[in-house]
Formats: sequence, structure tokens, C-alpha cells
Amino acid sequence: MAYRRHPERNIVLTGFHGCRLHEIGRELALRLRRPFFDVPVEVERRMRHNLLVRAGIGKAPRRERMVEWVVRDLSYRRSTVAVLDCDAMAHPDGYEELQIFSFLVYLDPPFESLWDRLQREPACNDLLLQHGPDGLREMWEKHRRNIFFCNLQVFLPVDEVAFATKLIAHCFYT
Repeated sequence: MAYRRHPERNIVLTGFHGCRLHEIGRELALRLRRPFFDVPVEVERRMRHNLLVRAGIGKAPRRERMVEWVVRDLSYRRSTVAVLDCDAMAHPDGYEELQIFSFLVYLDPPFESLWDRLQREPACNDLLLQHGPDGLREMWEKHRRNIFFCNLQVFLPVDEVAFATKLIAHCFYT
């Protein structure tokens, strides 16, 4: 399928923890001069600013439901670069719309490269301690089952941000 004639399509990036989704997404948005939409940040913002909770007259919707709503809202945007995290890929209810209006890219670095990056990232210490290398590899393999949703799989080491950005832009326009 060639997407050259559909420049209004979104480019949606997804992948496992630590594969530099946000850096690649921001760089790609700058390169293509498109707005950047961060689904995890938007979910957190909507959870904090829920009017029922702020007014004290109700309880917040479940996080899974909020992720589903944000993904569905993303399907109505045009010409946007967006980032979905592991949590969003676990709830594929809104993917029918995303597959129609978006070019889905799965960032899939080798596990060894990913493991090295996560060990250097202080924010991931709890994740590493809780699961260890074997548990994390199992989570990574389970998450990779979502590849069938995507139009493109980018299998590059984690440190190849600039090259991954160029590759995704090239594949999107050819």
C-alpha cells in the first residue's frame, strides 16, 4: 500500500518501554512539520482534569477506558505524529479507526539493546527490580504480538534515533 497520496494520515508510533518512542516521535514531528500527540500524557491530563472528580460528585473512569477514549480521539486527528505506549496497545478496541486513518509503526529494538537502555534509565529501576531480565524478556515477547496491527516494523538498536526517524519518514512517503 502506498501512502504517498494520503499526506493527511497520522503516523502512530508504538513499542516497548525504553525504545525511545517519545524522542523519535518528536524528531519525526519536527522533520515532517506536523503536530505531536503524546497519548500517555493526554491520558494523565484527562485523568487529572476529570470534571466529575474535581467537583467531588463522581469517580474517575477506569484508566483502560480513558486510554480507549484517547485512542479513539486520535483516530479523528489528521496529519499528526502520535505515540502510543504499551498500555494503549494492550487495549485494541480503537484500532479499527487507527488502522484506517493512520500509518502504524512498531519500534522493535533487539532485546539486548533495550535491556542496556533500561538499566541506564533511573525511572525504570522499579520495573527492572520487579521483573528481572527473564520477566522483562517475557513481557517484551508478549508485547511483540501486537505487531500485526502495524504497517511497519522498525528493527533498530535503541540509539539509532536519527536513522529511525529518516527511515520512518521515507517509508511513509513511498
